[in-house]
Amino acid sequence: KLDWQGNVRIDDATTLVLGAETARDAIHAPLAAGITTNAGFAELQTAMGGFAASASLRYDDNSRFGGKLTWRLAPSYLIAATGTRLKASIGRGFKAPSLEDLYGPYGHNPDLKAETSTGYDVGLEQALFDGASVGVTWFHNDIANLIETGPPPSYAPVNIGKARTQGIEAFAAWSPLGTLRLRADYTYTEAEDTMVGTALLRRPQNKVSLNALWQARADLTLDAALLASSGWSDVDREGFFPVKASGYTVADVSVNYAVTPMFTVYGRINNLFDARYQNPSGFLQPGLGGYAGVKVTL
Repeated sequence: KLDWQGNVRIDDATTLVLGAETARDAIHAPLAAGITTNAGFAELQTAMGGFAASASLRYDDNSRFGGKLTWRLAPSYLIAATGTRLKASIGRGFKAPSLEDLYGPYGHNPDLKAETSTGYDVGLEQALFDGASVGVTWFHNDIANLIETGPPPSYAPVNIGKARTQGIEAFAAWSPLGTLRLRADYTYTEAEDTMVGTALLRRPQNKVSLNALWQARADLTLDAALLASSGWSDVDREGFFPVKASGYTVADVSVNYAVTPMFTVYGRINNLFDARYQNPSGFLQPGLGGYAGVKVTL
């Protein structure tokens, strides 16, 4: 893959982002195949007073699935008197099947079609007392030819004619100290195959994340994160029957210490409490793990 991006500053309030990329994917077993994708995009970002907006276009030329133009509009407006920001977005999406989906050795479907989608959302963010804010957003996506895991025994991917995802995202953030930032996020998602009225696989209905970032000193940063997910609809790995996968909660912690402006040592612990969970069903995820290393900035 080769890509380029350039930012053109039109004036103090407006920036034009331009980009282009070319990518080649190839697979050699069980058969040889390849896909070339050339793409270009442009995004206009502007802000005037309390109004801000971005408008973007992207064109993908896929050697197997042809050309597709997608777009997105995202305006927002800040009511300075109350500290309220109103925001919305609408756009079109395109996703071509991967070579693994089309020709991979572990279940494939060369007749797959590309996904297309239309999505939109509306929401607001509200500033509270010093260093605190909350926000909520409602989102909705209509998807055509969604690529999902197919039925047993091959589990080859299939297209779902029509699918819908919608829900609510909410957050609360607070900086009680200049060096401490706290944030909580919650997402509620309804994901449905609208052709048959069943839940889409592997999409938890509820997710909660908590994060605390502490700049203990100018050269020392500590970070802690917790993610809790409810259960989801899945397929048993061995019996091939529908199951309800169990939810899970995992915690991670990390520390970064800048020895010099060039050298930083870091350490992190993943899955701090050694939670045992499967995602997807039948695939046990890693337990407690520790890592350490050195970062060099040139």
